[in-house]
Amino acid sequence: ALAERLDKVSMILRLPTSDGALAQQLGAKLRSQIRRGEREKLELIWGGKALIPEFYEVFAPAMHALGTPVYPRRFFEVAYDALSGVGELLVVKMKGRAHAVAFLVNHGATMEVPWAVASPEAKNQSVNMRMYWELLTHSIQAGVGAFDFGRSTRESGTYRFKAQWGAQPR
Repeated sequence: ALAERLDKVSMILRLPTSDGALAQQLGAKLRSQIRRGEREKLELIWGGKALIPEFYEVFAPAMHALGTPVYPRRFFEVAYDALSGVGELLVVKMKGRAHAVAFLVNHGATMEVPWAVASPEAKNQSVNMRMYWELLTHSIQAGVGAFDFGRSTRESGTYRFKAQWGAQPR
């Protein structure tokens, strides 16, 4: 039998029916960080396969910096095609340059973000928080009931990041 891993959990947020209800669920510090990102006049670009080059320009270096092996760009192109219309990309630009990116998949009842990253140099401008706010509100507007932040090791930094949005381990 295969060993079961109990240290990894999926972090799922049950979505409310409105952006306002989501904002009320969040802590004051997180709401402040989202507002900071909004003040930066970030450009939020939603699209499809055409955004993969910009996505990869941010994604690959960030993964390398974390010591994580990176799939080739072609992997994301093939994945997008295989998703047959349920994949979307978000590129967040600050002063004309991409600083945060996400690859979103709509599974009908659940929206999943298997790949997302923000450049470390944009941390002080809360670009990552603004991106996640956009992902969540986009999911609410799409009418899905849950947002899957992906897997994390219990009590790790990524676990705590997801938990601050209200995501629960599963």
